[in-house]
Amino acid sequence: GSRPDFLDKKPKLWLRNNQLSVSYNIDESEAGDWLILNADATGFYRVLYSEDMFTEIVNQLITNASVISPLTRSQLIDNYFNFAAAGYVDVTQALRLTKYLGQETT
Repeated sequence: GSRPDFLDKKPKLWLRNNQLSVSYNIDESEAGDWLILNADATGFYRVLYSEDMFTEIVNQLITNASVISPLTRSQLIDNYFNFAAAGYVDVTQALRLTKYLGQETT
């Protein structure tokens, strides 16, 4: 969140063959910051964030959604409504991502 660059498409973290998940530790100096994986949906997978990271992303969307690219914003909403439909999260969590939509211009 402190250095968002949605134009840089170079991978910074990889999922290996047959790897279903990966953990990423955030440096303590970046604590309280958000991190977007699969920015602009460049990969064919969905990302389920920890509750803390999800809250940071929602707060960023409410504060200034334009920091996150339009495609990434729409992908976050799509991911979480699909997670809700599959029973991975409650639909109220998906709805939290829509609170910022009044600011949406693109």
